[in-house]
Amino acid sequence: MSTDLPTRRAPNWLGAASAGLAVAAIVGEGFAIGIASDGGWGQATVLAWLVIVLTAAAFFGGLVATVVGLGRGAGMAAMVLGLVGNPLVLIWLLGALGTS
Repeated sequence: MSTDLPTRRAPNWLGAASAGLAVAAIVGEGFAIGIASDGGWGQATVLAWLVIVLTAAAFFGGLVATVVGLGRGAGMAAMVLGLVGNPLVLIWLLGALGTS
């Protein structure tokens, strides 16, 4: 008869929440681009700043989830999406690719 206790899986809520936050930020970025293309610069600017904050929160939440082990896979996805979806990073990346 075995006396080993069953092992519990670590919760993965932080990684999943961070990945969901990153996806929501990218959707918000799409809305901001659509609003800006219709001439709503004020609303698009506010949305862009909100997206910057959300992608930064998703990146750091994913970093913590990856290091601590609260959803490593989703945490890594949140870091990648948070970095790629950040408007400031996109502006820098597109500017660097456009210069010769």
